[in-house]
Amino acid sequence: LSLVAGVLYFKFIKRLYGLITAQWSLIFLFSFPGALFFQFPYSESLFFLLTVIFFVGLMEKKPTLLAFSGLFLPLTRMVGILLILPALYNSLVVERDWKIAVASTLSICFGFALLLFVMMLSTGDCFANFHAQELFISQGSISRLLSPLSFWTAFLSVTGMHNQTHSLIDRVLFCVYLSALYPIWKLNKTFFVYSVLLGFIPVIGNHFMSSTRYLTVVFPMFICAAQYFSDDRRRLFAYLLVMLGLAVQCFLTLWHIDNCWAG
Repeated sequence: LSLVAGVLYFKFIKRLYGLITAQWSLIFLFSFPGALFFQFPYSESLFFLLTVIFFVGLMEKKPTLLAFSGLFLPLTRMVGILLILPALYNSLVVERDWKIAVASTLSICFGFALLLFVMMLSTGDCFANFHAQELFISQGSISRLLSPLSFWTAFLSVTGMHNQTHSLIDRVLFCVYLSALYPIWKLNKTFFVYSVLLGFIPVIGNHFMSSTRYLTVVFPMFICAAQYFSDDRRRLFAYLLVMLGLAVQCFLTLWHIDNCWAG
């Protein structure tokens, strides 16, 4: 799935920003430490594939692709419902196309309703997946978005190179994500809305647990990195970043194979 997603992503970015940006964006994506989960049976591969299909449908005005991907995004990961907002922004503010707005909104809402229905059939509680968050170490909650002080405390609570909720690697990569937000804003406002939602909400809601994995699907930051580092004067730094990312990815992969926490 990740290979299919990579091919579609490359073709999509090539159509938007050209061959060089597409090549380097793909390289930065797959060398990002969290991309190691593309190798394992986690939700990232499917979610990223559906996200690429969704944006192809959104940017190229293909309602069928929007409806298909929008239906399955919330079923793959609950945060998939958040893609309603970048879709509405692009459809109503940028393109002023009501048909695309309706197609994206209805498909995602129907997918979320289907998720609740499946939970009801399986557990007798349509919100069982929300209640299950209390059983995890991070005890993820959307209410943490309203408590910036607790997030700042969590940010400073580093106890090791990499562990479940106090990882130095997670916090460094989150800072990398923050540094990319302004370039993303300049690049594409729709991508910016997507990046803020898919970056901040999972990381803040879970107080950094699995944040490196969650940030992998924030693909616009790889586009910005590609545009900046593909310049010949910065090419050496691009190679160094790729090697560093792959080194961290190898480290986390070995940890994962050794049954240790990798994200």
